[in-house]
Amino acid sequence: MIGKATKGADFRGLLRYIFSRERSQLLRSNLGQQSILGMQQEFEAICSLNHRVRYPVLHLSLSPHPDDRLSDKQAFDLIENMVKRCGYGDCQWVAARHDDTITPEGKLRPHYHVIVNRVRLTDCRVVSAWKDWQRYEMVLQELREEYNLTKVIDSRDSKHRELTTAQAQRTRQLQQQVDSNQIDCVPNVRLQLQNAIDSAITKVQEVTSLGEILSTVGVTSVVTSRGIKFEKDGIWFAGYQLGKAYTLKSLSERLSQQKLVRTIAPIIAACLVNQTKLVGQHHTAYWEDDQLVLMDNLSSRIKMKAVNQNGYWQSVVLSNLNDTDVRHFLEVDLRRIQTLKEAKKQREKEQSEAELD
Repeated sequence: MIGKATKGADFRGLLRYIFSRERSQLLRSNLGQQSILGMQQEFEAICSLNHRVRYPVLHLSLSPHPDDRLSDKQAFDLIENMVKRCGYGDCQWVAARHDDTITPEGKLRPHYHVIVNRVRLTDCRVVSAWKDWQRYEMVLQELREEYNLTKVIDSRDSKHRELTTAQAQRTRQLQQQVDSNQIDCVPNVRLQLQNAIDSAITKVQEVTSLGEILSTVGVTSVVTSRGIKFEKDGIWFAGYQLGKAYTLKSLSERLSQQKLVRTIAPIIAACLVNQTKLVGQHHTAYWEDDQLVLMDNLSSRIKMKAVNQNGYWQSVVLSNLNDTDVRHFLEVDLRRIQTLKEAKKQREKEQSEAELD
């Protein structure tokens, strides 16, 4: 399940948008009225008691994965839990179900709309909006686990910025034109830039060297006082517009982590020869298919997940290594090499004694 939250000032317009649709169904609310006009009047009556609020309307959109199946009762319970945990338990709200969305694969995708009055019934004060999007994501992640719904990467952890709804729709329309031979390809510049940068960053050690590699694939990069931006086919994107992983700060961090990965990963791989898992005092290392995984024993967090491609170790996800980890594994490597040398000397000694006999 994915969610989206927006704020506004027009209860009437949002109510008409949600409940005037052909396949719209009122799911549940804590209002006394069920007509659009009646709900509007109830919302506005409470809202009018706070003259300072500019955006009293909160619109939550919740869209389950096509493979997730929620009954109306489960959906209501989930929505009620989300409203309360996000801090709107003392507010007016109404929830509706829409059945008018179909995935590109042809599957029906019901989704839910929730209108919340941010002015509380109890004291007529407005629920704080400070870092509310973080609160929404945390609560939604908890509810996914509780209701056993398809897991989704938190936007704070996602390194790519996904297409907006309008961009995704436009891409699907272009893909249909490709399928019908009306055009040759789908020009998704954002995705092309993301792929080009991901490929180029594995070949350099400094951000300033990115431009030379990117220029070979028709991409221009410019570092400014405000960050970094990229251009392809006359279209410019600032790094943050491509996603969290493409800002100047994040690119520098990725390169720094890449150096640490390429120092540590070969050592761990050598220690894991002829075994799939190694448990130490501070770390646990193991193979997960062709990926090398390093986990911190104290926090159980994944510190590194890397794969060897063409002789170069590359992170599958953004690693979380530090200099202490590097020093630790360099010491491990020295001990490993010393052990190998001693074993070699012992074999040579035994071979020499055998020849004398």
